[in-house]
Amino acid sequence: MYGIINVAIQDYAVENYGPENWEAIKQQSGLDIDYSLTDSPYNDTIPYAIAKAAATVMQLNFEEVLSGIGESIIPTTNKKFNSFIDSRGDTLKDYLINLPNFHNRIAMIYPELTPPQFRVSNVGSNSMHVHYFTTTKGIVPFVNGYLKGLVSMFNDQAGVVFLQSIEDGNFQEIFKISW
Repeated sequence: MYGIINVAIQDYAVENYGPENWEAIKQQSGLDIDYSLTDSPYNDTIPYAIAKAAATVMQLNFEEVLSGIGESIIPTTNKKFNSFIDSRGDTLKDYLINLPNFHNRIAMIYPELTPPQFRVSNVGSNSMHVHYFTTTKGIVPFVNGYLKGLVSMFNDQAGVVFLQSIEDGNFQEIFKISW
């Protein structure tokens, strides 16, 4: 993962909990990183550590915090890296169809990045399946939040339904997006 995720995490925490609580969350997490650096690679465990710390400090549900962090990536990316967002499509459907190719292109720009692996299937006039390939258990709330962030960005009335998990012995997470 690259630093844009960490910028989104900081934006999420400051916006939702305030700057004082963000400082307490950082301290609780035990992480010592510069959240303003966007071009540096970071370990994938950072969102989990921050979500866990935020849940502890703010006395919130861990999965809800992790979902909120996933959702916050979209407005942060849209605000600070608009050209990335614009290159993926003008509608939610187009954006999701282009999502797998986008991450492959980003990997060429950031060679140390191990991009998320997405695939789409069952593309219809009012729904599609989004597949997320991972070995990371517990990622569902994060990806669910990410997809909800996309729905909000496009001001769409789409719904996100979780269909399948790696925690049930599958090799991918599957979400159904309906509009």
